[in-house]
Amino acid sequence: MITRVQVVASSPALLSEVYKTNMGEREELAAALEAAMPDAGLAPRLMAAQITAVITTLQETFFQRLFTGVPLEEAERLLQEEVEVAFDLLEHGLSPDDGDKS
Repeated sequence: MITRVQVVASSPALLSEVYKTNMGEREELAAALEAAMPDAGLAPRLMAAQITAVITTLQETFFQRLFTGVPLEEAERLLQEEVEVAFDLLEHGLSPDDGDKS
């Protein structure tokens, strides 16, 4: 799996296809949300963008850990924890305590 990801990451053409796929998934999610909330204005598109950004960030973080030598089991455990945090933030939003602690 790591070898495949390294091949994709090192190829501009393959990275472009990954980007197109991600954009397509975001558009599909936006369309589904728009159908479910036809009078919501821009909200469904914004929701789709936030959800797909979270998923992309979680994936990138997971693979970066593997590249840097974190054992698969540890990377999976961290991913599970981070998925919970990420979707909790999506569901409940950021609170003032989540920002700068200065």
